[in-house]
Amino acid sequence: MIEVSLTPHRNYLRASPEGSSDTQKLFLLAQLTPQITSRAPLALTFIVDTSGSMREKVAGGKTKLDLTLNALKSLVSSPNLANTDTVAVVQFDDDASTLSAPTNNRQQMLNAVEALRKHSGGTMMGLGMLEALNHTIAGSTNKRIMLLTDGATFDEDACRAVTNTYVAQGVAITSIGVGDEFNEDLMGEISDRTGGRVIHVVGQNANPPASVLADNLDDVLGEEFKRAASEVVTNLEFSLRGVKGVTLDRVTRVYPFLAECDMQNTGGAMKARAGNLEAKDQTAFLLELTLPPRPPARVRIAQIGLTFDMPGEGTRGEIPPVDVVVEFSFDENATAAVNPTVMGYVQQRNLEGLVKQAAQEAQSNPQAAAKTIEIARAMTVRLGNAAMTQVLDKAKSELESGKGMSAGTAKTIKMGAKTQTIKVGGGSSNPSGLPSDEEIRKLTGA
Repeated sequence: MIEVSLTPHRNYLRASPEGSSDTQKLFLLAQLTPQITSRAPLALTFIVDTSGSMREKVAGGKTKLDLTLNALKSLVSSPNLANTDTVAVVQFDDDASTLSAPTNNRQQMLNAVEALRKHSGGTMMGLGMLEALNHTIAGSTNKRIMLLTDGATFDEDACRAVTNTYVAQGVAITSIGVGDEFNEDLMGEISDRTGGRVIHVVGQNANPPASVLADNLDDVLGEEFKRAASEVVTNLEFSLRGVKGVTLDRVTRVYPFLAECDMQNTGGAMKARAGNLEAKDQTAFLLELTLPPRPPARVRIAQIGLTFDMPGEGTRGEIPPVDVVVEFSFDENATAAVNPTVMGYVQQRNLEGLVKQAAQEAQSNPQAAAKTIEIARAMTVRLGNAAMTQVLDKAKSELESGKGMSAGTAKTIKMGAKTQTIKVGGGSSNPSGLPSDEEIRKLTGA
């Protein structure tokens, strides 16, 4: 059902002398490829910001709302939308309402999209997310939200609270931020926790590589729909039971996009909700564990299992627990060797932390931000991630000009770190440019 490959970043870990209290990290790369082809009907819900600022013009004399409506109409008119798929339309401003309950009637979809023009007000995104829940929790279909806004919401706490329900129901949210005023950290958190993507839409006068031009929004929504429709595995969940002292600290989707998985500890098992998988496409996750000190020995440190839904087949599947066995050794040559593919994904994940740090530093200390950007840029060069290198070059140029980092650029680099990911290849067992143990400790808090 799912082809699974588990690869540790080291085959040999550093053994500790008696009485030592030093812990160390183990990074485990999980590469998953579904062998399932049955496509379930897709239940798609649009949650659209209809606040007054959506009437601002951004490209070719068109408003943000014009471009949004055009993109939505293009999607619901597409032949890619199957007759078994349904679409619901929800709007929010000061209030929220359903303009169309889930339907496969295309004219009803188009009428609901056009009706978005009739609404205006402030920005209460949590109300829209709560309203949309009425249309996403019933049935055994694959479910997807596309959430679009251009401003910072007044009800962040409500957004986070309702996100808990989306996580529990296994509904992925694609967050689409338009312009420079929306809260990219909140949007990223919502998409991360539910297993969705984040998309940054900009006007015609800007074209950063990690963002989408407003005029291209219809193409992007179309591609996002095709990805969602091709998801044959949903509600994927990792479960890890470790021996005494072993903890699972983070689970991160590192390809084809970056997202921190929602984690919980239940009944002695550490669990991570990991979202959905596309048919026959590899998805990579990075599991970060902390291990207690151990003398030289080959030992089982944990068991990892997977559970998931297969909506196209109407069943739930599982991968039985797999032993994670590592060897602790005093042999410095053996413990120095690292797997370059795994460590490449570690760097790709750590890149997000660096760009967030740079964006924060830029507000008060542009010189420090420039140094952090240079570190991040060097990391992208080593990885061969040319698109992200270009994004960071723009940020570096702004900082060096003495004008600081613009809000748009800050959003671009943060979202770029999530979306401009690459598939990491192999190489020698100990290549130059990989982070040292000391760098790993600094970047991961070990």
